[in-house]
Amino acid sequence: AAISAPSGLPMHIAIDASASVALCDAPDGRGGAWSPNGVILLAPQSQGPIERVSANGGDATPVTTVDRAHGERGHRYPQFLPDGEHFLYVAVGAVDKVTTYRTSINGGEPEAVCEAGSKAVWASPGYLLFLDTGVNSPHRRLLAQRVDANLHAIGDRQLIVDPVNATNFGYPNVAVDDQGTLVVEHWSMPHERLEWRSFNGTTLSTAVDDISYEAAVLSPDGTRLAYGGTDPPDVFILDLDTKVSTRLTFENRDVTNLTWSHDQKRLAFSRLSQANGWQMYTKATDGTGPDSLVFRGPAMFNFATDWSRDGHWIVAQCADSSGARDLWKVDMTNGGKPTIYQATPGDEQAGNLSPDGKWLVYTVIDGGERALYVQSFPTPGAKYQVTIKNPAGAFWSKGGDILYVGTMDGGIYSIQVSTVGGFRQGATQRLSRLVPTDSFLGSTPDEKKMLIGVTKDLSSVSRLEIVLNWQRLLQSR
Repeated sequence: AAISAPSGLPMHIAIDASASVALCDAPDGRGGAWSPNGVILLAPQSQGPIERVSANGGDATPVTTVDRAHGERGHRYPQFLPDGEHFLYVAVGAVDKVTTYRTSINGGEPEAVCEAGSKAVWASPGYLLFLDTGVNSPHRRLLAQRVDANLHAIGDRQLIVDPVNATNFGYPNVAVDDQGTLVVEHWSMPHERLEWRSFNGTTLSTAVDDISYEAAVLSPDGTRLAYGGTDPPDVFILDLDTKVSTRLTFENRDVTNLTWSHDQKRLAFSRLSQANGWQMYTKATDGTGPDSLVFRGPAMFNFATDWSRDGHWIVAQCADSSGARDLWKVDMTNGGKPTIYQATPGDEQAGNLSPDGKWLVYTVIDGGERALYVQSFPTPGAKYQVTIKNPAGAFWSKGGDILYVGTMDGGIYSIQVSTVGGFRQGATQRLSRLVPTDSFLGSTPDEKKMLIGVTKDLSSVSRLEIVLNWQRLLQSR
């Protein structure tokens, strides 16, 4: 049997191909474990407690309590110990290291058993395996610690595999079984070719033959690309005519969700911190001045999604302490003062402002269903749902009379709209379709071309290293 999570809903799937069983809601899951006694543990949110649920489904109930007074932000990646009652989990919080705890499904005070760069994984006959450093480290190694029956350390930590990659906070990215088999994933960001395409999908020319990035976005005038580099991980601007990249930041930390101001003088972006999560910064595009922290946000995930044409507002997508995502507005004329745009039960994402700054289009994920809305801005009030199935995101045309919408199956649509006296939706036309390995990076001002990132060799991105009798690695060092 196994646990999977399509559309945020974990499933109990029998290996004999009988009907699957929906367990409970898990909109932003971070790991699960199944005991021989039929108890399932899971982290249904990125910033909540560990919860338990029956293998037959039903309501999930918390079994840990996030200690926010001591800076904890969430509990993740539960693993049952051999007795089927006690389990390990990792607490991520406001420090560079993370702490693995042992506790019982029947309650009791959790006991810290390991502080490291990731969660510690129990391995028979008595080891904890973990990464030595956190998510911002350019080089991470897998270590082993021998422990006694109470998980107290015996001797020194020992190197097993060097290097190891992992992305999520606290995630070790390794698996081990009782027979001594260790599986380690090694990965890198894909290399892409950037293509100019018409909106009907015709490839017009190659803009860049080879580039690797964490995230990228085309400038409003269509001549430059801002991107989060991978080696080193910082902000760069690529001139698409000269093919020359200029490095703007020098922190050697991952960046994502870059957004241009419409006068192209500044960039907003989010930078990764093990202690504080993703925080929003701005930087002058000519490289002058410091990186300015604009918004730390209420919790770990804070991303700019758009910048108003007049420079007044940045729209941000932020998670609260439970992991639920809402849209915020940052007043750049008032010292970058952030206020929440609206808080709802659903996850609001991908906010984009109309050219006049009076309307906001955004997606909502609620109960596994996706919807697209247009609402008045900066004060939420008049609200309209756009009729389109399974939207991923949308942006406005230069004239504000068309919404370009991408859907989860890769479709690109144009929808005629009017915002005179309220919002009205007109005809919808399917323009083209992207394959799953394509990424939309922006369009030219005349809306005749779009820049598409095309993954060159997906098979080179990830490989699994399988080590049999992994304990022999300790004996050989």
